[in-house]
Amino acid sequence: MAAQKMIQLHLGASQGILTVVKPIHEIYLTSPSRLAQITPPQKAYISMLPHELLFAIIEAADSFVAWERIRMLSYSLVSRAFHGIATELLYRKVELRFMQTSKSTALLYRSLMANQNLGRHIRQIDAGFEFVRDAQEAKRMVGEAIEILASFMELAPLTQSVTVHPGLVDRIHAELPTIIKLAPVKLPNLQQYYLRGCLGSYIHSIDCFEVLTRATRLETLNISADMYYTGQRPALPDLLERAASFTTLHIYDCYDGLEAAAQLIRWPQALRHVKIEAQAGYGYKTTLNQLFNALAIHHSSLETIDIGYMDDKIGPGIDLSHFIALRKLTMSRWSFRDAQLESCPSLARGILAPELKEFVWEFNVNEQSQPWPMALNESCIAWIHKFGQFAAEQHAKLNRIVIRFEPEWYGDWGSYPWEALGPVKRDLASCGIELHFESSVASKEAYEKVAQGLRDDAARWEHSFLDGNDIREYFAVIPHQRIAINLH
Repeated sequence: MAAQKMIQLHLGASQGILTVVKPIHEIYLTSPSRLAQITPPQKAYISMLPHELLFAIIEAADSFVAWERIRMLSYSLVSRAFHGIATELLYRKVELRFMQTSKSTALLYRSLMANQNLGRHIRQIDAGFEFVRDAQEAKRMVGEAIEILASFMELAPLTQSVTVHPGLVDRIHAELPTIIKLAPVKLPNLQQYYLRGCLGSYIHSIDCFEVLTRATRLETLNISADMYYTGQRPALPDLLERAASFTTLHIYDCYDGLEAAAQLIRWPQALRHVKIEAQAGYGYKTTLNQLFNALAIHHSSLETIDIGYMDDKIGPGIDLSHFIALRKLTMSRWSFRDAQLESCPSLARGILAPELKEFVWEFNVNEQSQPWPMALNESCIAWIHKFGQFAAEQHAKLNRIVIRFEPEWYGDWGSYPWEALGPVKRDLASCGIELHFESSVASKEAYEKVAQGLRDDAARWEHSFLDGNDIREYFAVIPHQRIAINLH
């Protein structure tokens, strides 16, 4: 199976490196045998690993590939490695679903009430809400859900991460501030708070912000708007500037534009990491220069800035020289106008913050179809080359450029899209700058194998219509995905 990027975890005193190989699961192929196989040079039985390392593997690996399947092993206890941590693994991350037909949450709640020691294993809570459209029934169910969620959090005092999904039903939005305030009040160890579809229009109560401001252990706030909401969107309340304790902020689809985003940016005392992005077609209606101006309040503390796709372009005269702590900058390729790629020195000078060591150029777009291989064209390659050369000439601290490019899986792939970057990679290496391709098929061998597999699948599918083969042959079950663990 073709390898995606590898996650490396340093193992402390042993000085070893644990490598978790994540397989590609986004695509369906009828001939997986043609994909590149990952064969670790040294194999270690997973049952020999200590429990804390097993937890590290689960938390680092992709949830779709690793978490659910490994948790299923603990359900059946077929793996000796997970026999000793079966209870912790089962309760470490729990999903609560408040909906008309769900019974799993009630069963889990009764289990915790019967044995309250189980709640001390919980570290992550994922709460999703979806109710009926009937107003009276929805009101009753929301009230019951809030009571259960509050009691559940009291039974899980060591929880560190909470995610709230309000769902697509408008009835719940009036009660959303009450739900949002539960975690900071009930969970003294709350460190990460993920609020999906909760931005602007629903957190209009100043009480929410006051409660979150008092959550002194909160480190990460991840907040997004609800793209399906069609009601009136009141403005955010005035926030206390430099009052909140969290240091990592992720804003997604801020429908209220730059003003609301700037309010959230001013809220924490000192941001160290920020990520701001939008789905295509739902931009912030501002230039990135204005966004960087809003971030300037944290110019002395920001270490990483990730500006994803936002439908907006870089305006003239970008200048990040006053971001004195910035080490890593990620920007969307689609924030660069084609004409700007030709005027490289002025753009490069503005991007190169004094301590910038890594620049990531993101070609992918969140929740959208991925770019075609030809998106990495001659002008992009030339700009990367000039950018690296300029950084070397200016004796900047930049030592790594990453091109994050996951091309479209379907259609005619053509030739290896990174071929033209080979000479650029070698030239920049001579200047002390590493050019890294971040993709599941960044190597030419993997690219050609996957491309050939897709071509074979297309040919076999087309041939099946001519031969009149049984359609059921093309819905064979793909073998279980594996996680290869290297200890070297």
